[in-house]
Amino acid sequence: IYTKDEQWFLRGRGGYLDFNERFWGVGNQTLARTDYADIYYNRYYFQGRVLKKIYQRFFAGINYNYSNTQNITLEGADESIFEETLGTQGSLVSGWGTTLSFDYRDNPFSPTK
Repeated sequence: IYTKDEQWFLRGRGGYLDFNERFWGVGNQTLARTDYADIYYNRYYFQGRVLKKIYQRFFAGINYNYSNTQNITLEGADESIFEETLGTQGSLVSGWGTTLSFDYRDNPFSPTK
C-alpha cells in the first residue's frame, strides 16, 4: 500500500501453513537419497514493513517478522535421526529490524523498466 504522494509504503503478508517436507537427517546420520522421512508441521507467520519516503524513490523504516512452528511429527523413518535435531519441538521467532528500499521502477504496480 502506498499512501498519498507515496509518502508512506506499507507492505505485509501473513498466513497459516499445514505443510510437509522431506527429511534425510543432519550431519553423519543421514538417510539414503531415496530413503527419506516426511516431516509434518503447522506454521503461523506474519511479516510487515512500514517505510517513510526519504528522498524520491528511497524509503526507510521498520519491519517485524513473526513465525510460530508447532505440531511437528516425523513419519517413514527411524525417529532416532530426528530426536536431537534443533527445532524438532517447534520454534517461535519474533523480531524487529530496520529496512531500506530503493525503488527505481517507472511504476511500482506495472513496471516497464
